[in-house]
Amino acid sequence: MLRGAEGILLQRDVSGDFIMTRRQLECWILFSACLLVRTTLAQGPEIIPPELLMTLAELSEPPVPRMICGRIIDENRRPLAGVEIVVLGSNAIERESKLVASATSDLIGRYQIPLSDWTQRHYPEGKVLPVDWADEDPPLFTVVAKAEGRASFRITLSSADAVNLGDVTDFTLLPAAALRGVVKTADGTPVPGALVSATVGTAGPRLGDGIFRARTDARGRYEIADLVAFSQEGPTDRGRPLAYGMVKWSSFPRFPGLPVGDDNRINLTVEHPDFAVKHMRCKQVPGEVDVSLDPAATLSGRVVDATGGPVAQALVFLANGENWLEREDEVQRAYFETARTDAEGRYSFRNLPTGVYTSSARVGRYEHAGSTNLKVKAGETTVAPDIVAFSPRMIRVRLIDDKTGQPLALDEPVVACFMLQTGDAQRQFASVLPVPPTGDHFALRPGAGDYRLTFLHIIGEDGPKKLDAIPFQIAGTIDVEPAGPLDVSFRLRSPRVAVEADERLQESIAQATQHLRDGDLEAAVQLLDEAIAACPGSAPALLLRAEARSMLKQHREAIDDYTTLLASDPPPLEGFTGRNNLAFILATSPDESLRDGARAVELALEAVQLAEPSHPLFDTVAAAYAETGDFPEAIRWIEKAIVLEPQSEAYQRRLQGYREGQPLRHDEDVERSVGP
Repeated sequence: MLRGAEGILLQRDVSGDFIMTRRQLECWILFSACLLVRTTLAQGPEIIPPELLMTLAELSEPPVPRMICGRIIDENRRPLAGVEIVVLGSNAIERESKLVASATSDLIGRYQIPLSDWTQRHYPEGKVLPVDWADEDPPLFTVVAKAEGRASFRITLSSADAVNLGDVTDFTLLPAAALRGVVKTADGTPVPGALVSATVGTAGPRLGDGIFRARTDARGRYEIADLVAFSQEGPTDRGRPLAYGMVKWSSFPRFPGLPVGDDNRINLTVEHPDFAVKHMRCKQVPGEVDVSLDPAATLSGRVVDATGGPVAQALVFLANGENWLEREDEVQRAYFETARTDAEGRYSFRNLPTGVYTSSARVGRYEHAGSTNLKVKAGETTVAPDIVAFSPRMIRVRLIDDKTGQPLALDEPVVACFMLQTGDAQRQFASVLPVPPTGDHFALRPGAGDYRLTFLHIIGEDGPKKLDAIPFQIAGTIDVEPAGPLDVSFRLRSPRVAVEADERLQESIAQATQHLRDGDLEAAVQLLDEAIAACPGSAPALLLRAEARSMLKQHREAIDDYTTLLASDPPPLEGFTGRNNLAFILATSPDESLRDGARAVELALEAVQLAEPSHPLFDTVAAAYAETGDFPEAIRWIEKAIVLEPQSEAYQRRLQGYREGQPLRHDEDVERSVGP
């Protein structure tokens, strides 16, 4: 080996010539570039050869904890200097954002944004630990790159990832195009001071003025000048247009745009304190979109505790409860907004479009239901019923090691993540709750009413630890006036053990299926009893056992299995099959005490909505209506089944029975069992 003139180590190849490693070559290029830049800065960067700038911009660096860095290039992969990069912080619920840090790209398009100061203020340990997630998720970072004459670009990433691992994100800034228009009232009066924002798909955190947004002038005119040229009939990805350069998520590597949301357009949101929020669609940029604002409706209310006292700083959610009302140029999007209660527990939403809304409130980490049918009209103030935040009963969850039968040993700071679902069939709330341990258990406080609790995973310093939970889900009811903590437990096992158990389960299901085909129903039930004891909540096993019990005319036991199956939120196939089969038993069982025509109609119609049209499903609906005495509907549905299966003699017999006012009984017709 020899040392070169500039201190770089060289080595000879087999022919005796000197060669460099790739890393040595990179160092040599950087060293030479520094000399070149030093001598040319006074003369301007434009004299630096473009090839050298592009080569330097290609040299990527690995991520560094507490650092966001990367490079900025144009559409020709040339580095862009002087680009402003801004990091904004927000949380996943309240969309207001605050400045975290900023930087400017250098001569070769590089930027670096250290997060050490921000981390020290928020996480003195220097790292976002799982226990820091217990009260709420770590803030989101929105990183925006913007430059004169270029379309702005933003990404969204987790602050935990940026702090713990660092982030390297490269931006491609394309030439800018503008969207213009006029905002006015219904009578044509210009509206100055309106805020017009462009989004792709779901709106993210609110950004600063000049980033995909603009305010109207005295004549109601606006111009959003940092968009990318876009056309609905332009380039597509998987059949959908692309709005290049507007937004991406950091999990998508180096892709300069995302498909435009579900409606395949750029969406405009127009806000003004004196009018209702308006949503418009934009088919292309450059282009013009004029907006007519409507009068606003106001909704106010209170959040109180069980004694009627005010709950301050509760986070109130309001969502549009109606289906989207779509026209060619306008969409009444699913409105979603939040507000905080004041010291008297009061909240107010002042810029609502006319419609029907649903409210709820979060106090701490827990949701409390409000009203589901809040109708508001333009120019009027609607007062909502109080949202009552009950003091919920504690659920103490213990995680048991399935191998030892003892509480799980925790030798590092961790949180356990649970999915908590509350509410009834018409209205449900679902929250993912990261909970730190309290002694040998994890404490949860769901609202009063029905709940379903699912263990997701444990998060340690090295990330999620995948464990299989038995049972899959725990369901129950919480009283309004709790009598004391409710103790539940999950047994956890490793993925390898879970895979082996799943293989045994699949083998048992296959054997039981063969027993059913052979007519050995008792053997099938016995085998499935053992499988369900080992894997409680297995939807395929529960469905198969219910069918076997029904064939054995054990209708009460079959109903129990179907009810357990449907309570566990089963996969689609088991979901509609279970509803259909349960409805058939409730409509046709010879045991009068088991029949429930109204419930059968409800389940049968749900099954029809969940599956493709089929004659067995229509047959079940007909039987259910017949049990309620609604024979015209029964005839209508059995005729629909006959259209799909005209050769069925059983359907013809049932049609005749319904015409004679006779409901169907399970023992009368063996051609049809209990399901599709």
